[in-house]
Amino acid sequence: MNIRRIFILLAIVALLLAGVTTAFAQNQTYVVQPGDTLFSIARSFGLTVQQIAAANGITNPALIYAGQVLVIPGGSGSGSETVTYTVQPGDTLFFIALRYGTTVNALANLNGLTNPDVLYVGQVLVISAGSGVPPTQPPPTEPPTTQPPPPTENVTYVVQPGDTLGQIALRFGTTYQQIALLNNISNPDRIFPGQTLIIRQGTTPTPPPTSEPTVEPTAEPTTEPTAEPTAEPTVEPTSEPTTEPTAEPTEDPDIPTPIVPVVTVPANAPNLLTNPGFEGSVRPVIFGEVNVYENWEPFYCDEPYTTSKCPALRQGSGNPPGLQMGRPEYKPTDIGNRVRSGLTAQQWFCFWRTCDAGVFQTVSTTPGAVCEAGAYVQSWSANGTGFTSDLQTADQRANSTWFVRVDSTGGTNAFANSVLTSRGFGYGDGIYDKYVRISYTFTATSTQATVFFENLRIWPIANNDNYIDDAYVRCTK
Repeated sequence: MNIRRIFILLAIVALLLAGVTTAFAQNQTYVVQPGDTLFSIARSFGLTVQQIAAANGITNPALIYAGQVLVIPGGSGSGSETVTYTVQPGDTLFFIALRYGTTVNALANLNGLTNPDVLYVGQVLVISAGSGVPPTQPPPTEPPTTQPPPPTENVTYVVQPGDTLGQIALRFGTTYQQIALLNNISNPDRIFPGQTLIIRQGTTPTPPPTSEPTVEPTAEPTTEPTAEPTAEPTVEPTSEPTTEPTAEPTEDPDIPTPIVPVVTVPANAPNLLTNPGFEGSVRPVIFGEVNVYENWEPFYCDEPYTTSKCPALRQGSGNPPGLQMGRPEYKPTDIGNRVRSGLTAQQWFCFWRTCDAGVFQTVSTTPGAVCEAGAYVQSWSANGTGFTSDLQTADQRANSTWFVRVDSTGGTNAFANSVLTSRGFGYGDGIYDKYVRISYTFTATSTQATVFFENLRIWPIANNDNYIDDAYVRCTK
């Protein structure tokens, strides 16, 4: 009888140990470092902000602190699921693909999209979660074809002391460009306490109020009629909303959705750039290491390379802990397949480093003109020799991403919060080992605009090489 009880006890202990082992296999911890954000931590582990926030009981994703220990939940994808995702304000196909561990081409083909740049809010996309990356949208409680109705009135928020447009956008699951567009804000850095912002527009117009609103604030953000009230509400929220918005956040307020008017820039409009083909002589900016063509300037994460200033992405998912970005080397190239036209092109490379860098130029513009900035670019990502990139794995294919950035005031800081940024151009756009055109449309707001052509590298490998040729900036006037 005693032997039988011993066997039963041993079996129970074995089951408990198995459960503990499973829990440890699924979850791990991470200590927040100076300069970390919940988004950068989530991306480094291949997760979403919402998953980490939920695992740690975080109600405000913007509030984490150095030394905080976070539980990192493990993935549970079966590798064969098909899920649906509803497009949210500010979404692009590139970031939806990145979020689900797939590609722009795969999403476009699966959903019959002829133009990957055209999405609309409320559109339902079918996603094959074959990579096992957990979906960022919670499973629907209704059939996939039934979408929750949009708000019938505007969702608004009253700016509090210390607020920034990026923080407000993150709180409500949108982008600061979307909020700026809804509120006719030309400079996203200029908001003030007491200002009432429209966060989301309702679908059913409401007659203008005849008197000031008297509705008391609840846990949800205060809503106002779609017509602009003649005075500020008599009661303002005294604290942040205690419940999270129901819409899925776009995750990264620093990679915005472009504010693009529906205007076509003539293809024969004059090119405002000087030396757009990167021809002639180069000049040394840093002797022996940074050499760029005349009329162009380099930009990159500059010294000192601190963890908070230049953190390498994907830490904890392949890159060594504490890895920092470094300054690339710039030089001209005349290799045939690295030159699109003319005799030469601009090259920069990060040898066994990660980097975020590019070239820029300031042009004269007419306020109110619609302009298109573009260039032909290509990337080479390989640990070996030859001209073929290593693209066998999803990580390898995600190594290089191009962006077009614009400071419509003529500023020269590519990483300023007010700089407009295009969507990311990556593997799905065919950037590796051949030239492809990237472009971005913006509205000029002053007599000068600075255009930055940027490339982001996330893996420290031997050949992190970038090439650019035949750039342009064309405007309607």
